[in-house]
Amino acid sequence: MTTTVPNKDLQRKYDEERDKRLAARKSKDEDFVRIETIINPDELDPYKEVTPREPLHDDVEVTLLGGGWAGLMTAAELRKSDRQLRILDQAGDFGGVWYWNRYPGVMCDTASVVYMPLLEETGHKPTERYAHGPEIYAHAQRIGRHFDLYKDAYFHTRVTGLSWEEDIKRWRITTNRGDNFTSQFVSLGIGSLNVPRLPSFPGTMDYKGEWFHTARWDYNATGGSPDGAEMDKLSDKTVAIIGTGATAIQVVPELAKTAKKLLVIQRTPTSVDVRGNGPTDYEWWDELTSQEGWQQKVYDNFLDFVEEYKVGNYPSSDTVDLLSDGWTMNGRKLAHRLEAIEGDMTPEKFRSVLYQWDDEVQQSIRDRTDVEVEDKATADGLKAWYRAWCKRPGFHDEYLQTFNRDNVELVDTDGKGVERITENGVVIQGVEYPVDMIIYSTGFLYNRNASKDAFFDVIGRNGLKLRDKWNDGMLTYMGYFTHDFPNMFFQQSVQAAFLVSNVPQNFADGARVLRAVIDHTLDSGAEVFEPTQEAEDAWVDHLVENGTVADDPECTPGYLNGEGKREIGMAERRSVGFPAGKKAFFNHVRQWRADGRFTGLNFA
Repeated sequence: MTTTVPNKDLQRKYDEERDKRLAARKSKDEDFVRIETIINPDELDPYKEVTPREPLHDDVEVTLLGGGWAGLMTAAELRKSDRQLRILDQAGDFGGVWYWNRYPGVMCDTASVVYMPLLEETGHKPTERYAHGPEIYAHAQRIGRHFDLYKDAYFHTRVTGLSWEEDIKRWRITTNRGDNFTSQFVSLGIGSLNVPRLPSFPGTMDYKGEWFHTARWDYNATGGSPDGAEMDKLSDKTVAIIGTGATAIQVVPELAKTAKKLLVIQRTPTSVDVRGNGPTDYEWWDELTSQEGWQQKVYDNFLDFVEEYKVGNYPSSDTVDLLSDGWTMNGRKLAHRLEAIEGDMTPEKFRSVLYQWDDEVQQSIRDRTDVEVEDKATADGLKAWYRAWCKRPGFHDEYLQTFNRDNVELVDTDGKGVERITENGVVIQGVEYPVDMIIYSTGFLYNRNASKDAFFDVIGRNGLKLRDKWNDGMLTYMGYFTHDFPNMFFQQSVQAAFLVSNVPQNFADGARVLRAVIDHTLDSGAEVFEPTQEAEDAWVDHLVENGTVADDPECTPGYLNGEGKREIGMAERRSVGFPAGKKAFFNHVRQWRADGRFTGLNFA
């Protein structure tokens, strides 16, 4: 097999599309705002009323901030050591993003068996290859019941303060419910995509019709229900959905079924490949789950095919793919190409194969668009002109076909985005589109720095604020600990595995680390664990010197590269994962935990 350089004509097209969007952003100075800055965060739950309760004034052993996958998986692990727990969450129940995201058509985009955690422990069999939201939300509740977590959970509770008190070796926690209590240990698991964002279009608040964000779906306005009932209030309405990312490709087919007219307003198309969803094959399931520890085996196998590929770091052709989904099949194809290289693999050969593979994958998806979409102009507008790694890949079996319906219109802004919102509708390139409803499918604030994601300050030893310490990027040891913030654990992935294709997988090993560290702290008679400054410095230096920066300035603007940020600063260089790879990181922390010495931590 011979190698080739990247297709110059194709790269030129990619550059043109990127530059077009960068120019549009600079001319409009477009930005996004948190939805809580517009709507009172204590009034944002459309699904459940707040239940009055008495404030908490006591001391607990472990407090978990967040009741999504991070909190649930950590709590389930800590149950094994019978720790006294307290779980706080702003939502009205467990589930995190699956509590809030109840828009029609919502489903996971990695296979259910690798996405839904603790299946082995709870005995749940997903009904579909890619489960829909109601089933996933129900599974979060199932985990809560299975591990008896509801008795320790306090919902509709938003933290307002978190500070370390050195004299008593405890964290002081205050909330919007009047709580003021202390906790020996705190785990912060608030997620990286938990804050809905709204674009700051001129005139946004002037609109007189009904509007909402997909993460706070208003079924009172649309009719229907999260369980799939028909949205019968849309039959006489013209609806505009703004945004065509991962959420929109699931929502658009559902809206099109009942809306009188649906305008899909697009700045940049998503690359949408086949999803191949359907009922779970239970013969396959029985074989897959026949041995104890099967879900960990699936986790490891998934990583074999979605690793960040490097020279000498890719699966061989005889590695079995247990899932055969869009993620793993693409990885498998790339691995086969790399295996076919003659002679020693060099960085130049590797890069050449990577670009050639990307050219073919992206072109095959563009070819699919021509097959599925009848109108040529619409099909051309739906084609993605960027590298596969520039945006989260999309998979769906109905999205492209939806544009063949008479009541659906693609409004492609040619990369310029929405010009402004008026009282009656949306203005795009000087043309006003009157609409009865605007739905913002504009995603979430993608935050890789937990100190800047919360509405409260985390204050450590000697009054040091975490946001000040991390002003130029995260400073951690293994992504889990940071000096001067004793007994605090970060359940996240930056400076750790940084596995973004299947987020819950990060939390499985994180939960085991926290349990082991707390057990060691208390069993040894200590009160406090904390990373040494030397260990933290060495870890961060290693990442900066050897890590692969995800913020590719050559990509079209999007949340993965800071909306087209052209300069890579220290914060971006620190926002990386373990240089040797995701699987290597998990192996590293397992060995670190099993060793029992907890190198890099001080216990006092």
